[in-house]
Amino acid sequence: HLRETGFLPPGAVYNDFTWGGYLLYAWPEVPVFIDGQTDFYGEELTREHQAIRFIKPGWQQLLRDRGIRWLLVPPDDPLAGALRLLDDWDLYYSDDTAAVYIASGGQ
Repeated sequence: HLRETGFLPPGAVYNDFTWGGYLLYAWPEVPVFIDGQTDFYGEELTREHQAIRFIKPGWQQLLRDRGIRWLLVPPDDPLAGALRLLDDWDLYYSDDTAAVYIASGGQ
């Protein structure tokens, strides 16, 4: 959907591990959170990615610390479920494969 509309949310992205490579290909100007090269990113970032994805204590602070302004996640992911309940994030798009959340004005 993002590619079709040409709309790319501004700011840093948190992406699901599996979409990092696609984002690098489709939008090389967008720094991905993580991709398949976990050895490149290091253990700390990999742990942060997992803490956010599985909504571990402190996950929202990690998003703030990293300056995340939008997220690309599977719609059935635990993170997508948590984001739906928060006023800080607006659902921009969702289908069977992906959900895109954008930080609301207060974020």
